[in-house]
Amino acid sequence: MSQPAKAGDPVTNIDVRTPAGSILCFPHGMHPLHCIHSSVAITQGVKYIIRSDVLFEV
Repeated sequence: MSQPAKAGDPVTNIDVRTPAGSILCFPHGMHPLHCIHSSVAITQGVKYIIRSDVLFEV
């Protein structure tokens, strides 16, 4: 099983810009596509952040 990315790992920086009103989703935790992500300061308008967790028995 792969491990989540962490600070200090070799990374490729990708600049993703979404149009106003769109969304960008990231998998978290132990998901194999988990990635380190960040954003720049919001200088105008409003930024909404929603986090959702889906839990299930395995």
